[in-house]
Amino acid sequence: MNCILLILLSGFQGIDSITSVKRVEVGVGRTLIIPCYYEAICSSYYKLFARDIGAESSWRTIVDSKSYSSSERLSISDDPIQRVFTVTLQNMERADTGWYGCGCGERVYHDVYISVTEYPRLYVGSQYVTGHVGGSVAIYCNYSIGVDGHKKWCRIDGYCAGGNYNHISGLSVKMSGNGYRVSTGVLKVTLRRLQESNTGWYYCSVGDLQVPVHITVTQNTTTQQTSTMPTVDDVSSTFPTNKPHSQKDFNLALLLGLLGLLLLVVICGSLILVIRLKKRSRSIYCISSVLSCMATCIATFGEFDK
Repeated sequence: MNCILLILLSGFQGIDSITSVKRVEVGVGRTLIIPCYYEAICSSYYKLFARDIGAESSWRTIVDSKSYSSSERLSISDDPIQRVFTVTLQNMERADTGWYGCGCGERVYHDVYISVTEYPRLYVGSQYVTGHVGGSVAIYCNYSIGVDGHKKWCRIDGYCAGGNYNHISGLSVKMSGNGYRVSTGVLKVTLRRLQESNTGWYYCSVGDLQVPVHITVTQNTTTQQTSTMPTVDDVSSTFPTNKPHSQKDFNLALLLGLLGLLLLVVICGSLILVIRLKKRSRSIYCISSVLSCMATCIATFGEFDK
């Protein structure tokens, strides 16, 4: 059934089961990644990347998802969830300039022209950009001053933001630039309110040139570091502190002071009596009274301390 559908689909002109960029430039010796978005009709078929060998409607497969590759510089990877397969071309040479095609099930459905040059007229610093959920990322598309035409930011499946359109699937897109450096212009594309569902392949388009960019949106795992200051209880449990005296300690100190003062008065009074009294019996009685008073005071202090 799938084979029949594929044959029927291939017979209709203007029906694209695979979409991608149309014209790309890359520097000599650089690596280029071409993403190819495919419709569900291609899901059950192997994916391929072919090169136009010059003859009319003649393509030669140079790499496919069945593990075939004509060069160690070529590799292919398929993401069935995103329905995108990517072709990686490493260490590009001038001889690699030409027409290529994305296809499935032995048929090419989309062609792309790749130009290998010393000075690409449209390029980005990296084809891979990472952002966090709820955040924003900025992509700088550098283009030569001689490149002119409509500027767009598009998903690899063909939905674009440009002119009055500034949203793609809930993703806020802001394009600014037209500011110039010495030899190039810069188109800045800012993507805001990122969600994990925004992960995927996009491309920057200026005139007839495009450059693919992959956006990866992840959860923000950065935790805010806070400085915890010790509380009063923490400090008091670590270092000894001088606590105020209790009511009992205060009463004891007051009583001791009064007893000491009373003892001093009794001793002074007793000495005065001893000097004045002539009779021995009275002197002995006074001394005995003083000693008795002192014993009473000491006994009272001991009882209170308990």
